[in-house]
Amino acid sequence: MLSTTSPFCPMVPTSTMTPPPTTTTTPHRPQGSPKQCSNCFVAETCQWRNVRSENGILCNACFIYQRKYKKTRPITAMEKYRSKKAHRQSNSD
Repeated sequence: MLSTTSPFCPMVPTSTMTPPPTTTTTPHRPQGSPKQCSNCFVAETCQWRNVRSENGILCNACFIYQRKYKKTRPITAMEKYRSKKAHRQSNSD
């Protein structure tokens, strides 16, 4: 015998239903504040990755590293990138 009620479709008129509270699981940053990677704290990247977890927003480098190696990007990798970037900028002057 088929049931006429479904757990996905409650028998409540739509006029009496209230919208669910707007809560998300990702941390929010204040409006107007600059974006910052929640792992390496860099403020500039070619692409921001909004990850649906406790991580929040990640820069492209941290996201790719985490997806590839299944762990967060180590500090040594971040320092190596920053030193290369500083060296490139000093050579271009």
